[in-house]
Amino acid sequence: MARRDTEWVRFDWRLKGQVFEFSVADGYGLRRANEIDLDVMRAIVGTAYASDPQWDGKIEDIERRVMSRVCARIADPTAYFLLAIGGDRVVGLNGVALASETNMNLITGICVEPSHQGRGLATALLGGSLAWLRDNGLSEATVTTAANAVAANVYARFGAVATLGVPFADSPKAQ
Repeated sequence: MARRDTEWVRFDWRLKGQVFEFSVADGYGLRRANEIDLDVMRAIVGTAYASDPQWDGKIEDIERRVMSRVCARIADPTAYFLLAIGGDRVVGLNGVALASETNMNLITGICVEPSHQGRGLATALLGGSLAWLRDNGLSEATVTTAANAVAANVYARFGAVATLGVPFADSPKAQ
């Protein structure tokens, strides 16, 4: 069977005046990331993307690209990396920026360790991240992903307007 090209979808959120309601499940919390979190963030990016069959064969490229963005922006005041904490350890993350070289405001994608997925952490990470962008003056936010990626379902449920069939020059490459 011939491999089908990935269909890309762009999600856009109107931020101005929006209230992003979310809660964190019992036993979990959220906090801002800093430089000492980089190693655990790398591990979570790899395992989270590997849990989505959409990214088979592309994990190494995704991890390299995402962590390059994280390392370059972790101390940048125009970027925000939010962590989900379960017990005493990091189990999820999302990174956003007011502007980026990819023209997307979500610069990491939502990443949650597989054993902690399905507990509302992706929603909490996305809600907290979009609220930060809004509170820092952004009126609209955007991200592009594969139409059948797990994250696409979260974005769609969180009130984004989806545009199918968009070009995506920064798409992950298979190894």
